[in-house]
Formats: sequence, C-alpha cells, structure tokens
Amino acid sequence: MPATSDMPDRNAPAVDLTRVAVVGTSGSGKSTLAARLAGSLGHPHIELDEIHWGPDWTTDPPDVFRTKVESALAAPEWICAGNYGGVRDLVWSRATTLVWIDLPFGLTFGRACWRTLRRTVTREPVCGENRERWLGFLDPEWIPYWVIRTWRQNRRKLREAIASGEYAPLDVVVLRSRAEVARFGESQSSSARAASTSARSARSDAAST
Repeated sequence: MPATSDMPDRNAPAVDLTRVAVVGTSGSGKSTLAARLAGSLGHPHIELDEIHWGPDWTTDPPDVFRTKVESALAAPEWICAGNYGGVRDLVWSRATTLVWIDLPFGLTFGRACWRTLRRTVTREPVCGENRERWLGFLDPEWIPYWVIRTWRQNRRKLREAIASGEYAPLDVVVLRSRAEVARFGESQSSSARAASTSARSARSDAAST
C-alpha cells in the first residue's frame, strides 16, 4: 500500500483528495478536520456517527446502517469521518486517501472530556439531533470511558488494517500531533484555494477570447 510520510511537506507526493476517509479514536478531532477539508474542497461531508445514531441514541440494524452508508458513498467526491468496523470495507475501498489522526492518549482523552462537558452544558446537538445526558457519566458507554477502553485497541486495529494491504492502492497520511493536523488542513486549504483561483482565471481567459 503506498503511503505518504507521516507528515507531508512541500516535497512530499500529492495525495488524491477525491474521496477521503478520516479516521482516529474518539476525541482525536477527525470530524473537525473532515469538516474543514470538505469546506475547502467543496466536497460532501459524511459523518458516520450521524448516519449510525437515530433519535434518542437509537441505532439501525447493521444491514440497514450499511445500506445507508453505501448510499452516501455513491457520490463521486466526499470527505468521510468515522471508524465503524462494520462499514470499513465500504469506506476504504471507495476512498482515494486515508487520513489517520493518531494523537497521544493524554491529548485525546483530555479533548474527549472537554468536548463532552461542553456539549452537556451548551446542549448542542451531537450525532444528529441527540444531546449529551446530564448524568452521562453513569453510563459505561460515556465517551471518556469509551476512550479509556478503546484507545489502544483502536490504534492497533487501524494499524493492522492499513498494514494488511487489503485496500491498496489507498494513499495514507498519518498525523501524530496537533501541529501536523493543523499544517495538513492548512496545506489542503491553500491547495484548494490555488486550484479555485486557477480555474476562475482559466474561465476568464476563455471568455475573453
């Protein structure tokens, strides 16, 4: 499987951003980066959490979830955020580039705690129209607990899936710090702006001839 260096720089080979799968453990910031890339590139933004979770945190049967994801992925271009193993084959086989946000546990856990607290207080919607519960910490599936239980095993599963070569020739970008995530997002935003400017210039030149 071809892969970029851990943090692409100006001399690194360009990756194909036609369809991008952004993965990482809960709290890694994958949704934030995916939204930024989607906005910069003008691609649809697919959030697997929003497809998976229905009202009042209900879920569809696995086959229904797969059907919904498959329908969303039918678009020619997209940025998809999410780790669901049950649909990994659908997402990764269609993606042109995989971006793995692989941040340290302490940073990931701290983000998950702060994000969950903020959402509980502000009552902002999450995963569709759901809300964090005030007594969520009593639930064993509370996100900070989930991060503690799954951070290590999720990293292992992602590393093994990437190393398997099953999804070649998927480009892979691994981002291991907040600075790398920020630089990657900014570099793709700059590339998108440059491409847009070039396209507008070409259209203007064509119209003037």
